[in-house]
Amino acid sequence: MADEEAVEEEGGGGGKLFLMIAVVLVLLLGGGGAYYFMFMGEEEKVEESTEPQEKYDTFVLSPFVVNLSRSTSYLKVQMVVEYDVVVRDRIMGIEPNPEVEPAPLADGSLPPLFDERAPMIKDSVIRVLSAKTSDELFTEEGKELLKEELIEAVNEATGVDDEVIVNIYFEDFIVQ
Repeated sequence: MADEEAVEEEGGGGGKLFLMIAVVLVLLLGGGGAYYFMFMGEEEKVEESTEPQEKYDTFVLSPFVVNLSRSTSYLKVQMVVEYDVVVRDRIMGIEPNPEVEPAPLADGSLPPLFDERAPMIKDSVIRVLSAKTSDELFTEEGKELLKEELIEAVNEATGVDDEVIVNIYFEDFIVQ
C-alpha cells in the first residue's frame, strides 16, 4: 500500500511539472506577442510621422468696408485667413524643417508670399464683397458661399497654381 501511495505521489508531481511548463510557455508566448505589438507598431508610427503633414497657420487681413451691390447698404468685415504652411514653403522654395517652428509675425504684418501679393489679395476681396447684396449675406448659406468665393479669389490673387488658402474665418461681419 505504501508503494501505491508513492507511485501516486510521483505521478501527481509529473502533472504539476507539466502544468508549470504550460504556464511558463503561455507567459512567454503572451509576452512575446505583447512585445511584438508594442514595438513593431511603434516603427510604423515613426515611419508615418516622417511624411510631410498638413500644417496650418493664419494671418489677419485689415478690416474691409465696402458698398454692397444694388443697395445703399454696406458691409464691414474682418477676416482671418488660414493657409497651408507646407504648400506656401514649397511655392517659395523653402526646405521643410520639422524641428524649427516658424517665428511669430509682428503685429499687422503678412507672412512671406502674401505680403508680396497684398494689393492683389485686397483687390480680389473687395471685388467679391462688393458684388454681393445684403439679402445674400443675411443667410448662413450666403455666408458660406461668400467664404468659398473668397478662398478661391485669394488663391487666384496669390498668383500660384497651388491652393495655399484653406479657410477664411469672419471675426467681424456687419451689414448696415
